[in-house]
Amino acid sequence: MLSSTACQKAPGRSSPVSDGGDTCTYTGSATVTGVSQQTILCLTLTFPALPGQSFVATFPTDREPDASVLTPGANAPGVLWNGEVTEFAGVKSVQDPEYLPMNLAAAGWVMVVIGLGLAAWAVTLVRQAWRR
Repeated sequence: MLSSTACQKAPGRSSPVSDGGDTCTYTGSATVTGVSQQTILCLTLTFPALPGQSFVATFPTDREPDASVLTPGANAPGVLWNGEVTEFAGVKSVQDPEYLPMNLAAAGWVMVVIGLGLAAWAVTLVRQAWRR
């Protein structure tokens, strides 16, 4: 989570917005300091307005930022929410809270269908056993 000092307006820089609670959103320029990619793209980012801190953003292979910002030293707009990079160069990261629920929706519906099928099968087995 960002410290309370990070949630205060920095003169001459993009101003973070705090909702007054435990969450904090910060929008500003981010610099890529590291890039790695195996199954997903991982970027290590720093924000000039938040010295001494680095943040990691991960992106699935079907949703990556433009290749021009995937080199160390590249700058692009970034968004921090609760200490997590939720957007970089206009692309939402895996840490974006709006991204995760839709990832799980399809799997949830599959589990519901499987569960209903198993329940119907169990009822059928109990009825057969009861008749014997």
